[in-house]
Amino acid sequence: MKKTFNNIKLGIIKGWTTPNLPDHIVKLQLHPLIRIFRVISGISILLILTKRINYLSEFFLYFSVFFSILFFFYHCYISFHRIKHIYRLIKNGDLDVKNSPINRIASLASRLISCAKGACETAAPVGVTLGIMAGFDTMLEHKGRSPIFLPFLADVLIPDSPQEKIYKERKRLFSDANKIDREFKFLLEEKETIKTLENSKLFSKEDIEMMNNTWDNEQQKLVDNKE
Repeated sequence: MKKTFNNIKLGIIKGWTTPNLPDHIVKLQLHPLIRIFRVISGISILLILTKRINYLSEFFLYFSVFFSILFFFYHCYISFHRIKHIYRLIKNGDLDVKNSPINRIASLASRLISCAKGACETAAPVGVTLGIMAGFDTMLEHKGRSPIFLPFLADVLIPDSPQEKIYKERKRLFSDANKIDREFKFLLEEKETIKTLENSKLFSKEDIEMMNNTWDNEQQKLVDNKE
């Protein structure tokens, strides 16, 4: 039993200490510019996920989303080389513990630890993707639109009960009705503008008629939508 435990321990140390990235990627990660890029991107994602970006100007929002997207592609590139390198290590036997003959238990533990470590580090793009989604949702909210990505994920992971679905549907219909009411107010202002233009005699009768027809069509669309 003690021998088996020591073999497993030996394999864990071997798998943990073996780099799961090739040398040229390790050197790339240590480059000063890449380090600065990673820090800026990490801060950008944290600002988006914690909603702190809402207290900053719109420029910082777009700046953060841009760096989050770049960070995502950077991680995809790193993950590709990580998976490729781990596969090469296993295939070439570099994770095997050799002490005449090959220590099977230690080698198996070494491979499992190396794969687990690589899987955890490869999962980083998931967090980056969530940051990008949250960033796009924030941009939509800045433009007065409803968020898309995170509510969709929430509905998939935590489905609503029938009562919650009814409540959300009523809330959505109420919001749509209020939006139509606001558009009606804008239409009434446009109607007054058309009357002013008609009284000014600057436009022909045909032009005024065309404006009124367009206004009537828009009004009918809003009435149909509200019904």
